[in-house]
Amino acid sequence: NSLLSKSSPDFIMLIVLVLMITPVFCMDTDAQMLGILSCCENGRKKLCISKILTGIILSITVSVLFFCEEIIYYSLKYGLHNSSFPIQSISQYEDSSYKLSLCQLSAITSGNIIVGCVMLSLIVMAVSVISEDTLSASFTGAAVILLSYFLFDGLDKYKLPLPMGFLISTGYLQGI
Repeated sequence: NSLLSKSSPDFIMLIVLVLMITPVFCMDTDAQMLGILSCCENGRKKLCISKILTGIILSITVSVLFFCEEIIYYSLKYGLHNSSFPIQSISQYEDSSYKLSLCQLSAITSGNIIVGCVMLSLIVMAVSVISEDTLSASFTGAAVILLSYFLFDGLDKYKLPLPMGFLISTGYLQGI
């Protein structure tokens, strides 16, 4: 029940993600390497694509590692022997029309969290390219998460094209 019915994102994971994604583009600006990199053969398009792919892979890796940590914690604490039970066995999903097992729900939830982390990393990378400042990119990443979590309630978190709906992701499967 604790693993699959969370109503808030893993803020520690998001802080780690923002702190790891921010320097992907800001390092070049801070080291004053933009002039050199823009005139190199592999410096413009190839470098940009590789940095974006690095950010996406990094966000997927961070979210998978944090999800594995939660699975291991709950497995050791409670045991995960009943993963084939239907999701209606959890009180939060008792009215759900989906015919899913707890294991399938866990996989869908982790997939949604990965999508949210990738969205957040793309937002942070875009801001870091536009602002060319590490502090403003970090602040924007934190603001996107905190403002969308505290300002929007219920349906708004899932209707707006922000990463927060995916990072919580339980509302999609509850039919909110």
